[in-house]
Amino acid sequence: MGRVQSAIMIIVLVLGVGVFYGCGTKTTVVLLPEPDGTVGRVTVSGQDQSRLVLGEAFESASVGKPGDAVRDLGIMDGDRVEKIFGRALAFQPEMVKVFILYFQSGKTLLTPESEALVDDILNTIRQRNSRDISVVGHTDRVGNADKNYELAKKRSGVIARILMDKGVDPDLIEITSHGKPTP
Repeated sequence: MGRVQSAIMIIVLVLGVGVFYGCGTKTTVVLLPEPDGTVGRVTVSGQDQSRLVLGEAFESASVGKPGDAVRDLGIMDGDRVEKIFGRALAFQPEMVKVFILYFQSGKTLLTPESEALVDDILNTIRQRNSRDISVVGHTDRVGNADKNYELAKKRSGVIARILMDKGVDPDLIEITSHGKPTP
């Protein structure tokens, strides 16, 4: 299930880092960077037990017919990626949208700055036609762990209630919370 998180964070959609494209009996793998430039890692394996770990932006590899070794294609330039994968890339979901909301210390009342974000959150949910929304409550590590967990739970419930009161389908909202161990 997708997560819309709020700290309360709201994440609307998630985007992977790699694009896989098959053409005939050849599979080409290109490791794409995240918008912030960070890059994950992916291991490309052939049926002949050959392996190649991709860890740089636009690094690529291919595997031909069964039994062929993994072939290192090097760094693929952006124009070539667009030419080969442009149609597939056009169908990627929108990037993650994160909203962080703050509460008054020890309370379930949003700060005025966070209250001002509620309309932006609702507009984002509507514009993206979000189907999976996860609201995650957090607190700091100060004070009693059990009380903090309960406060985080109440805070996530407050955000969920605000969203529902503004017309968001409750069946789309998943509520979780964290206290001292995961502030």
